Amino acid sequence: MKKEYKIRKTELKDAEQHVRLGLSVWRCAYKNIFPEEVFIDKENKAEDKIKNFDKSIQNDNTSLSYVAESEGKIVGFVFGRMLSHYVHFGKMGYADLEAIYIHPDYQGLGIGSKLKQTFIDWAKSNGATKFVIGVLKDNHNARKIYEKWGGKLDEYTQPFVKLGVEYDEVFYTYDLTKENNLKGEKNMRLILNGGGSGEDVKESYELFAKEVNGGRVMYIPLAWNHGPCGECIHWFKGEMAPFGITDVDLITDAKQITKEKLKKVSGVFIGGGNTYKLLKYLKETPAFENLKEYIENGGLVMGSSAGALIWGRSIDSCKDDGLGIKSICDQNLVNLQDTTGFDMLNGYSLLVHYKKEEEQISATEQRVKRLLKEGYKLICLPEETSLWINDKEAKIIGPKPAEIYDGHEKQTVHTNEDVLCR
Repeated sequence: MKKEYKIRKTELKDAEQHVRLGLSVWRCAYKNIFPEEVFIDKENKAEDKIKNFDKSIQNDNTSLSYVAESEGKIVGFVFGRMLSHYVHFGKMGYADLEAIYIHPDYQGLGIGSKLKQTFIDWAKSNGATKFVIGVLKDNHNARKIYEKWGGKLDEYTQPFVKLGVEYDEVFYTYDLTKENNLKGEKNMRLILNGGGSGEDVKESYELFAKEVNGGRVMYIPLAWNHGPCGECIHWFKGEMAPFGITDVDLITDAKQITKEKLKKVSGVFIGGGNTYKLLKYLKETPAFENLKEYIENGGLVMGSSAGALIWGRSIDSCKDDGLGIKSICDQNLVNLQDTTGFDMLNGYSLLVHYKKEEEQISATEQRVKRLLKEGYKLICLPEETSLWINDKEAKIIGPKPAEIYDGHEKQTVHTNEDVLCR
């Protein structure tokens, strides 16, 4: 069941829960770093902190304090300043994301990313161009998250002292003038669908049609594996007609995907089938580079199934591995050697037709575990679900949530929620 939550400003009534959550998460994060005396000392000061809580919940143009609340329970919080309390960074004008804590039962739901974005939006609105996060050198779990967010490890370090003992503290810096989500710096428009059709993907089709705005669409069915690719034009026109798309340029050979043709269309639709065959056809002609240039210059592409997979880092996430996942078990019958995709998702690969069949969920989870063990970062899309990337925004659209894995940390992202993966 989805855990609902909301992000709001911290209030005085939150004092007890806020302080207790901080102590709990702090102990969990540092249990293998600090001795027990450090936690006891911190817990002994809890009542004083609760009494003076009003001094730490200021929200103005100098500091920010927000919480994540679920069913009346504080499950996360963020605190930040416009001028870092670290002297080294404060004198250089860095803002400071001073604290961001999430209850263990609510981690992996995107709450941390939402709280981080709340801080970023506030900092930018008040003129900040960069911020810093300090973290103990040995807190490897937190460091992985800060690196995932795009932080740059600074050369500067300083001691963090507890009960007379020094611990190394390191710092991650962020340039807010280049702050982005999945896209990096590329000005692209991508709708990547999990492989559905008809009413199941109505919302995605509506979005595609809106962006096309009555123009011509280039249809690329080169992955089609049920006969000559020209035969699927009737299916495609039937899918698009209810949404007002009737002017279609059918591609039956990758050599037809020229720069000149791409300039004349308002959008490109790349259909499903065998992903290895599709990528091979694109790479053995100028089509691959032509599409890459098209998308980087503001072109619109909707990819479904195989047509979506090619935009990730590797298409081997769909490879037949003997687990019997019927909907996504492509065989490399064309002997494609370089299975690297366009890699437009900051190192993420896609897993489409995600958990389509109830009886295949266990096998799908086995595949996810194997891919994560091999170092993959994954965006898992059910057939009804699409990833919509537009300029600096990346959102999930469709009735079912996507699951995103960076390492073994899972983030569940629901419709219209931002995807903040780095």
